[in-house]
Amino acid sequence: MQISFLKPNIRHKVALAMLLFFLGIGGMSYLSYSYLLEIEKKVTLVEVADDLTNIVLEIRRTEKNLLLFGEESNLTANRQYIQQALALLENIAETLNMPSVEQELADLRDEIRAYGNSIKEITSRSNIPERERQALIEKLREYGQRLMGKSADISRYERADILRINLRLRDNLLYSVIVLLAIGLGAFLFVIFKIILPLKLIEQTTASIAKGNFQPMEVRNTNDEIQRVMEALNHMVAELDKRRDQLVQAQKLSSIGTLASGIAHQLNNPLNNISTSCQILMEEPDCNQDLTTRMLGNIDQETIRARDIVRGLLEFARHQEFSLEEFSLLQVVERAVRLTSSQAPPGISLKVDIPDTLLVKLDFQRMQEALINLILNAFQAIAPAQGTVTLTGSLNSAGESALITVRDTGTGIAEQDLACIFDPFFTTKEVGTGTGLGLFVVYGIIKQHRGRIWAESSQGKGTAIHIELPLDQED
Repeated sequence: MQISFLKPNIRHKVALAMLLFFLGIGGMSYLSYSYLLEIEKKVTLVEVADDLTNIVLEIRRTEKNLLLFGEESNLTANRQYIQQALALLENIAETLNMPSVEQELADLRDEIRAYGNSIKEITSRSNIPERERQALIEKLREYGQRLMGKSADISRYERADILRINLRLRDNLLYSVIVLLAIGLGAFLFVIFKIILPLKLIEQTTASIAKGNFQPMEVRNTNDEIQRVMEALNHMVAELDKRRDQLVQAQKLSSIGTLASGIAHQLNNPLNNISTSCQILMEEPDCNQDLTTRMLGNIDQETIRARDIVRGLLEFARHQEFSLEEFSLLQVVERAVRLTSSQAPPGISLKVDIPDTLLVKLDFQRMQEALINLILNAFQAIAPAQGTVTLTGSLNSAGESALITVRDTGTGIAEQDLACIFDPFFTTKEVGTGTGLGLFVVYGIIKQHRGRIWAESSQGKGTAIHIELPLDQED
């Protein structure tokens, strides 16, 4: 498996963010631990410096008693304290291993040895001239003062160093927290903008698809899993859109099949009239000119009538590109009524109340298809009872759109089903008697016209489907 570091995907980015986070935690922990170790050594050294200061004070005390009283016990105690100080310095040098203070400790050891040698010189010689003895004592006191100063300086310096290290540790913790917060904020923003929002868009798209809106989503070139999911979803949307067109065409063919028997009945009447006229002319070869003209005119009229019936069915069945042209709404409705009137069950009447001056920009074939589906649905809602299907049309109060209403006196629609009637494959009919695509196709056609469609229904009183079409449609 090849990994592209130039265009990392989400897994690589998440892994990199986690790596940076743990590296930050590890670096902060390492620095903090090293600072704590250094503070521990410094505290130990301060304790040693304090102990050394106390020993030096004891050395000075025994020195003073020795010079005043000359007692052997003071000399012995003095030598013991000197050895104790030297042992303490040797032990701390081996234990702490701190190069920064090795020189100071070595200088302090040399001072202690020099001090010990000076004590030894004073006490080992019995007959020393007074002036020389005073000079040796003065030198001894200088050594003692330097010992006090050096031990105090070590303690003071190390305490100041502890404060400096503590400040560095505090700053390190502060900077580490800031860096970790920045990494956390970056990870949070990454999750929001690279994962959650795209997933929200995918969720909205799938919800839109469920409602029948097959609009592909915009895919950004992020070269990650989200992009591939979006591309796959868009491919699925394209396939669903293609299948929907096939289903719409299948629904149209189903409507054609429903209309076919009625069309056959409608064609039967003009064909009978043509046949009768031909028989009269054949039986009366010597009939007068007026009868011949009348019979031929009747044949021509019935032929035109049959042609219009067949043409209407062919136009309904033919697939054409969506195109807006200005038509009389009454003309569209009358064509749909003419194609469906033969399908009206006994006892159901069709009424049309639309002014012939109402002109609307629409796709004639698709609007006719929508009206045919609505009329056939109205027939099915009323049958087997008697009732009326009424088609009305008018301008709205602002004069900006045309309102079309298909109203029936059927059984009505249950309130819980009313919000779902335009969903694909939703039907309240028995299995095998409906596809659930009729009103879905109508909804799609009205949306193509940038119109609006809604239903009002009351159980036991009937249903009204309202369509609103804007008059200022662009081609």
